[in-house]
Amino acid sequence: MTPDFMDILQQGSPEKWWADTQAAIAFLKSKGYQHISIFGISLGGTFAAKALEMDPDLTGGGSFGSPILRKRQFSVHDTFMRMAKANYIRYHISEAEMNSKLEWLENHVDDMLTRIADFTATVADHLPEIHQPYFIGQGLADEIVNPGSASLLRDSLVNAQVSYHEYPGATHMITVNKAHKQLESDLSQFLTKLYE
Repeated sequence: MTPDFMDILQQGSPEKWWADTQAAIAFLKSKGYQHISIFGISLGGTFAAKALEMDPDLTGGGSFGSPILRKRQFSVHDTFMRMAKANYIRYHISEAEMNSKLEWLENHVDDMLTRIADFTATVADHLPEIHQPYFIGQGLADEIVNPGSASLLRDSLVNAQVSYHEYPGATHMITVNKAHKQLESDLSQFLTKLYE
């Protein structure tokens, strides 16, 4: 993670992140891997879903706490700003510099969120194009993505065999919070079956 959340807005974009996704898949294929699965947490799940839509040669994949379909979203703006402030404090940024950076973020984050929402909407429109097995993991105490979004995603994957998992009490980052052991077990079972 970057110590400066301004980097996310200044250096990143949905188009760049999608290009990074494609480059990672191309790298694995160039190394001779023929059975590739792709997963992502949060926004990364959107790129995993798009990859599965665009590349039928991928073996399978899935998403964890991903806002591909939105059900009364929580305020990502406010959460992003809180996380940025906490990160600046963690890295001992001076109060004056922190306030300047937070003001800049406040004025620019919504533009990026709009671009992300537009990108995500195109991914959501093409979910029926996913035919590979798809794993969904969702923390039911997710503070960023409404947990109800996961069932909407499941119901929209009409041509995929979906492995759907909810984790009671788990917050957004289910790969590292109290759900991670159960998630690892569920994902291991999914992958074992996928590669039988």
